[in-house]
Amino acid sequence: IVETGNTLTLNANSNLGSGNLTLISQGGVQQNAGGGITAGGLGVKGSGTFDLNNASNDVTTFAANVSGGVTFSDGNGFSLGQVTSSVPGSGGNDTQTTTGLTTNNNDAILDSGTGGLTLSASSNLGSGNLTLISQGGVTQFGTGSITAGGLGLQGTGTFDLNNASNDVTTFAANVSGGVTFSDGNGFSVGQVTSSVPGSGGNDTQTTTGLTTNNNDAILDSGTGGLTLNASSNLGSGNLTLISQGGVQQNAGGGITAGGLGVQGNGTFDLNNAPVITAVFAANINGSLLYSGLNSVAIGTVASTVGSDSVTTSGLNIGGRQLPSNSQVTSETKVEIGGSATVATGTTKISCSRNIEQAKEENQESKSKSRLVLINGRETSVDPVTRLTVDEINEKESTDFNDDGNCVNLELNADNVRQ
Repeated sequence: IVETGNTLTLNANSNLGSGNLTLISQGGVQQNAGGGITAGGLGVKGSGTFDLNNASNDVTTFAANVSGGVTFSDGNGFSLGQVTSSVPGSGGNDTQTTTGLTTNNNDAILDSGTGGLTLSASSNLGSGNLTLISQGGVTQFGTGSITAGGLGLQGTGTFDLNNASNDVTTFAANVSGGVTFSDGNGFSVGQVTSSVPGSGGNDTQTTTGLTTNNNDAILDSGTGGLTLNASSNLGSGNLTLISQGGVQQNAGGGITAGGLGVQGNGTFDLNNAPVITAVFAANINGSLLYSGLNSVAIGTVASTVGSDSVTTSGLNIGGRQLPSNSQVTSETKVEIGGSATVATGTTKISCSRNIEQAKEENQESKSKSRLVLINGRETSVDPVTRLTVDEINEKESTDFNDDGNCVNLELNADNVRQ
């Protein structure tokens, strides 16, 4: 246990083997190049900035209960947990226990190097931002919840933060592996910047939107809403959005993914920024507004991240009266490959381009967009039925536009069945 009322500077190595080291300072801790720490556990306490950004650090467990900012690096991976240092003294043991990560509304940056980062104890930064960097992924256990203004993830591997006790305002992840993140109160996908003063200037890490390098992602906003303020690009990976408070896509929140699945309750407004995906599926109780820039098949979207797997199939909108018309729009074609059921209200599916000629009885051929239903309104031995005006009833035909630019089909409880 090392304690000072002023700044503590580490210029030489500390090697405690499997022993625990606790540093207590009211002026912060500054670690220089030669001041690496090897220990079973490292706990830091006090006020000021705790700059331990030395990749030669090698500890099993790290914990920090401070009022200032924190940066900690370990080249081989570590766990955020509880560290207890106990040293016999004349009046009995001097014991210091540090648990998890706390700051007084200040930022923190944790970097586990090539090893994994395990969250076994909670982190509470108030309004401060937390950035986790790992080349071996991040695993969050039930006791490792995060409370922060923003949470940013960077690195490689699987980032499994599926703990509904998480409570952040903004989330972002720029990783090459899969990502799952849960927050019981809602959050936004945006930009997170963590900045902690260091000897060579501020250590600043910025994470923007969601990127996974062709891997899947699952975002669950619990009972709160999910707001998309920054873009998500998963390449060929699948993205599943789960929310009991709806999803709001803003101008910067475009989505590129192999498949997009949405589940939950409320209004799912995905009509305000480009959406590029091959497959779309929705199982919601609420209203849906979706616009795509490419051909989209309504089918099955399965997102798998580690042991977490979520599957969304077909287009199922029901459970309560929709507050407004729902709409699925594609610039080219819409294909429904699963069930399309609407318990109440109206869902509009429209597509443009990919124009084909459809000859109607006693009428001239007209340009039509292509709308394909599989297991939709019509039953047929042909697994794919292309609906034209003469194949639908009068109510539906009023929703078709013959100008060659757009075709709309209303799906509701009267004209859609499995």
